[in-house]
Amino acid sequence: MWCLASPLAAGLCVVILGGGPQGPQKAPAQTPAAVGGSPAAGATHHARGLEYAKQGEEDKALQELKRAIELDPNRFEPYKALDDLLSKKGDWDTIIAYWTRFLALQPNNAQAYRERGGAVSHKKNYPGAFQDYKKACSLGDQYSCQDPTGVTP
Repeated sequence: MWCLASPLAAGLCVVILGGGPQGPQKAPAQTPAAVGGSPAAGATHHARGLEYAKQGEEDKALQELKRAIELDPNRFEPYKALDDLLSKKGDWDTIIAYWTRFLALQPNNAQAYRERGGAVSHKKNYPGAFQDYKKACSLGDQYSCQDPTGVTP
């Protein structure tokens, strides 16, 4: 087991599993420092979720990413990873709900508005998508200012 020594990453440990053609696989390990509600614990669950996703275990990945969000709700990356997994299932309502939750905490995050706008667009709510892209654009997200779906702010 390898653990990061940084106080910011306390409790973030990795167990090296059996190898394959591409070398050893890594899976995040639960450690006592990772139990509880802290950003470090959230990072551990996020890392574990990403590893499960790489291994094709989407249900486990979703559980870990949701737990990461519970423990560290201000961190963008677990929401994005959750969005990526849920978009494969077309679960736009859940994606929108999570981005809305994040935006309640981080109302000036341009990329979150862009991501939510994408999910809203998939539901064919183009006026709603337009509003999210417009907000993202106003916050400096240049991609949202030139949206490829044709819903240009």
